[in-house]
Amino acid sequence: MKRILGALLFAPIAILLVYFSTPLIFFIAVSVVVGICMLEFYHLMEVRGTPVRRYAGVFQGFLVVFAFYQGGLSLTAFIVSAGTIGLFMSALVGREDLSRAFEKTAYTLVGIFYVGWLLAHLVLLHRMDGGRFYILFLLLVIWFGDIAAYYVGKNFGRRKLASEISPAKTVEGTGAGLGGSVAGAFVARWLFLGQLSAVDALFLGVLLGLLGQLGDLSESVVKRSAGAKDSGRLIPGHGGLLDRLDSLLFSAPILYYYMLTWVQIIK
Repeated sequence: MKRILGALLFAPIAILLVYFSTPLIFFIAVSVVVGICMLEFYHLMEVRGTPVRRYAGVFQGFLVVFAFYQGGLSLTAFIVSAGTIGLFMSALVGREDLSRAFEKTAYTLVGIFYVGWLLAHLVLLHRMDGGRFYILFLLLVIWFGDIAAYYVGKNFGRRKLASEISPAKTVEGTGAGLGGSVAGAFVARWLFLGQLSAVDALFLGVLLGLLGQLGDLSESVVKRSAGAKDSGRLIPGHGGLLDRLDSLLFSAPILYYYMLTWVQIIK
């Protein structure tokens, strides 16, 4: 229910931000979102007793978003390579317990790639010709899937999907969620993405809906490993920002590469 209420609460804000913001404003917004989500991830790691270099990680996450905003492959590769080297160098010169130095570096890198790198693809999507509509398409697919999964799972769900990871999820709800995602894809196609073929809408509805649910389950694994119910308390009654955006972690990059491969129109 939290995810549904979160969607209803933030849907108008998200739609206005995606549609009306300039590339610079959208870059700033995504940078803030990435920073908050990475801090929540690093907090979960610290709760489970795993040390991290949280501020170094968040800074590199910001640089990844900046590199995507600039659109240069060479700059992105340089930032990722230099940042990785820098984290390992800090383990060599830092005054810390060497028995956990590699673990600290490794989990810091996980946060950079799992949260920063994946969410930063929203900036790449926004830069594409028609990219605003692609992001709105993605949001409708995810939101429709969440609503369908919640309603069917709550009222008709009988078989648990992964009780140890997410006790509330059912097989019936998961199937309904995929159906809802397909419905969301066709609604988006009808409203503002008429150039998308019916085959593409069907394929993307299933693919993005599945990836959205996998992103949700993956974040649940992170939370369960830390013994936490939510990633944070930023949103009263709804948990952390990462809880609200976990469905985009896997789906946003795949949508970008799909559109880039098949549409081939980027500014």
